[in-house]
Amino acid sequence: MNDVYKQALCLFIQDGVLTLEQVKEKVRTVESTIVERSRQTPFWVAAEALCEHLNAGIVANSHKPFVLNVTNISSMEKLLRIDMVSEDEARSMIDWCLSHEFWGTVIFSPIKFRKHYQTMIVQRGRDSGQKTNVEPLSPHPKVLSDQELFERKRKRQAEAVPMPAGFKDVLRLSK
Repeated sequence: MNDVYKQALCLFIQDGVLTLEQVKEKVRTVESTIVERSRQTPFWVAAEALCEHLNAGIVANSHKPFVLNVTNISSMEKLLRIDMVSEDEARSMIDWCLSHEFWGTVIFSPIKFRKHYQTMIVQRGRDSGQKTNVEPLSPHPKVLSDQELFERKRKRQAEAVPMPAGFKDVLRLSK
């Protein structure tokens, strides 16, 4: 949830416009519809098909298939939606990694597939002798100066709104 909305919700509760019980009820209502809505998107449908394709390849390599559940489909869906990998690119990579001597013994789930996707692109380029213009993502974030850190902290403190008693329980419900 966006911080601005959290702050506004805290103020509504403090002003007595809303009660924690009303908020908790709405959180339960929203949570019950989120999963169903996400399963109706084109990304979800494509991710489910890719998971089935990956599972078929894993079984063809004489390995135990992974369970086709929301967690695994969600991981593949994130590869398509967030990482912006096309369905054709993902299918091609699945075929390549399952036939690869090393990656065929590593990739046994969509979670591992997404985790190692960038590395496999570089490896596939190396194996085929092509130069790839994809650089692996840096695991280290940009180092900020003391002044930048101080300014960020000052902004956060200026925008802070105290939470009403019991509000953390509402936030725990939404996870």
